[in-house]
Amino acid sequence: MFAHWSLKGIDDSIKDICKAADQSDCRKYKTIIYSDHGQETVTWYGSRYGIPVKEAIRNAFYDLNPDEKHVHPGSYDNVLDGFYKKARALIMNRRFSENLQKDSGPVSGDKIEITTMGPLGHVYLPGTPTRDFISRFAQTLIRSVHIPLVLYRDDHSIVAMNQHGTFDLEQQFFMVLGKDHPFGAQAAEDLARVCRHADAGNIVISGWDPTDTPLSFNIESGAHGGPGWEETRGMVVLPQYLNTKKTYLRARDLRHLIQDYRNGYVSHEHPENSQL
Repeated sequence: MFAHWSLKGIDDSIKDICKAADQSDCRKYKTIIYSDHGQETVTWYGSRYGIPVKEAIRNAFYDLNPDEKHVHPGSYDNVLDGFYKKARALIMNRRFSENLQKDSGPVSGDKIEITTMGPLGHVYLPGTPTRDFISRFAQTLIRSVHIPLVLYRDDHSIVAMNQHGTFDLEQQFFMVLGKDHPFGAQAAEDLARVCRHADAGNIVISGWDPTDTPLSFNIESGAHGGPGWEETRGMVVLPQYLNTKKTYLRARDLRHLIQDYRNGYVSHEHPENSQL
């Protein structure tokens, strides 16, 4: 409700900017309105399964590797966890517990580390895990920890696991993101880029499930940053003289379109109508 209420303030600000641009005597402004991506309705993992996702992942890891068990009483993997919980406690007018003030310290290479932000997370395994162990642990995350989507690198491809099987993310994206996903190939390409990042975890977890309400790994009701239908969709209002034959625009496309206009590659006519 607070987010929807805030939208009116954003709309009013855009109206003020457009009005000021139209009334300017110093320069002829051209106004383009575009939005960020949307938010997906999600369920918090902890509310569905009764345990924080990081604890569930650790438990599964130590079940496979009992000799490597480490105890982290009342600690969190990163500052973001504390921020989420402190903000929630502040909004609900609750005192902070001592546990919320603790931090697990720097990331260590001799223990499993998990970082999450909304519907996306990275799992950093200790040492140099073998390809076989990563595959077995990914299957455990699907079956026992109930992670909707698990991804990991395998040579030049990205392996994607969900409840329906194991797939090549970029070649079989429709089995991973859903056959009706409006930007399936593009979302799969972006997700693969996340997995190939130099700082990515050995395993990347996602809350996306095209057949059910997606999960968020942090406490929230609306998530962004994942491959969901709403998370990958935005809107843009362009004057007709910036017409493009593309069926959709990415941020880079919009930038190039504006650059072409400024460099004289696009007609400078100014019809009154605009297109959405």
